[in-house]
Amino acid sequence: MSLVAVQVFGRSQLKISGITSLAGGAARIKGAQNGTVTDASGNYQIIAKDTDLLFFFFVGREKTEIAVNKKDHINFVLKESNCLIKKGF
Repeated sequence: MSLVAVQVFGRSQLKISGITSLAGGAARIKGAQNGTVTDASGNYQIIAKDTDLLFFFFVGREKTEIAVNKKDHINFVLKESNCLIKKGF
């Protein structure tokens, strides 16, 4: 796999792709509003700086943070959460 990096304002931006354990999981850059959702096969793509943290989440699963650290391919598994969800309001 080739590394795609673009120099923007002195920081490298990477096109990151990978596969998750769930379809419809969300991936976003920690502290930012931009993000993406995994497709029906669990694949995703996102643009991030090489120093960013990726934040992955899905209802009923533990949130996961992974440092980009100049990687262009990041796979991950979201583990089941031990939290109970209250019914009603």
